[in-house]
Amino acid sequence: MIAVIPFMAYYYQRRRNLADQKPMNLINLFPIFILGFLLMAIIRTIGDASIAQSGNAFGLLDSQTWKNLVALIKDSAEALLALAMAGVG
Repeated sequence: MIAVIPFMAYYYQRRRNLADQKPMNLINLFPIFILGFLLMAIIRTIGDASIAQSGNAFGLLDSQTWKNLVALIKDSAEALLALAMAGVG
């Protein structure tokens, strides 16, 4: 997702700009939510790696607390996705 979305945005923007003869703005091609997705992936990876290495996520949360936090975020994401789908419908 991190590579495909900006690539597709670049591809379609390039096709449109070639027809209109406009310069391309690369900053507008990178959606902000991709940065959030990348940040959350990094946080989860570091947390899981630190649990495996030292037994505490980020040196703060024990294994069970980390698992509970991850489960809470997962359940919240599912509920918010359902709410978003209901809003679209």
